[in-house]
Amino acid sequence: MIKIIDKYILNEFKSPFFFGLFIYLTIFIVDIMMGLMNLFMTRDASLLNVVKLFIYNIPALLIIVIPMSVLFSTLMVINNLSGNSEIIVMKGCGISFYRIVIPFFVIGILLSGFSFFVNEMVVPVTNKKVQNVYSRILSQKPMPDIKSGEFNVIEGKNVFFSTNIDKNIYKRNILFEVKNKFPVLILAEKAYIKGKKWFFENGSIYNFGNEGQNFRRIDYETMDTPLFVEKEINTSGSTSKQESFFDLKQKIDELKRAKIDTKKIEFDLYQKTALPFASLVFVLIGAPLALSPVKSGKSIGMGLSILVIFLYYIFMSLGKVLGSSGKITPLAGAWLPNIIFIVLGLILIYRSKN
Repeated sequence: MIKIIDKYILNEFKSPFFFGLFIYLTIFIVDIMMGLMNLFMTRDASLLNVVKLFIYNIPALLIIVIPMSVLFSTLMVINNLSGNSEIIVMKGCGISFYRIVIPFFVIGILLSGFSFFVNEMVVPVTNKKVQNVYSRILSQKPMPDIKSGEFNVIEGKNVFFSTNIDKNIYKRNILFEVKNKFPVLILAEKAYIKGKKWFFENGSIYNFGNEGQNFRRIDYETMDTPLFVEKEINTSGSTSKQESFFDLKQKIDELKRAKIDTKKIEFDLYQKTALPFASLVFVLIGAPLALSPVKSGKSIGMGLSILVIFLYYIFMSLGKVLGSSGKITPLAGAWLPNIIFIVLGLILIYRSKN
């Protein structure tokens, strides 16, 4: 009978799990698609590169949405079992609530292991591919259309003025290069563009510093500066997420030997285990919550799962702040939401045993 119940629960788990997976993926994908469409329209990115970026972002999304879907499915299945009095019947047959939730914990362990594998073996590779595709797109920027006698805005920041243009040679130039709060002013008798750089001859550089008080003038015969102001590429995470757990651990050891603070990177390291483990944590918190006397239904299950997920990410943000700043260890910071939810889940399960 026990095996029949296990199979029944596992079969009931599948449908809401994939439904939740579809809903949560759709929510995140819509946000990604908006960014990709903007890239396609404003950067003239090829459709192939846009499709590649879309596909490469999926593995990182799975690490986030799998625990969410596990929570939603756990809430739905147990709530339905309770609403249909099936749990009462099972208890009447001598099956404890602890035994009833074992299949959910098995699923949570399996999906946590799968998430860790994807996060360790697949996500670093796809994140690097995202970075590479973005770099190729940015490197294909068209040359600016510069007109003489006019102020030309380049990349929305740098402003260039030239009195005359002769065979792509710009004469008597002024370039306002906006890097900080106060721009760097570059004057030159002659300038030209080669590759992705400006080349200037016979001029001066005026640097006012970050606060406009540290005035410096540097005269030069020849110099070069990047043509474009490269924006920071927003990929699916920091550079730490482009490395596996063991590669990042080795990097941290090297930085420690060089007496460099590694708390922020250590937080990223331990989060590589904490976040995939959330599938099991959400089973632990979701199972007793589903026994609360509320009406069943997908809308109720979705709403309750969103509330739990919201609280989880609040504690995750708190853990990141505390762990990265040294208030607590990076390990404790990364695992803070899991620890809180595990304790809370154990308390709720103990109270629900009857």
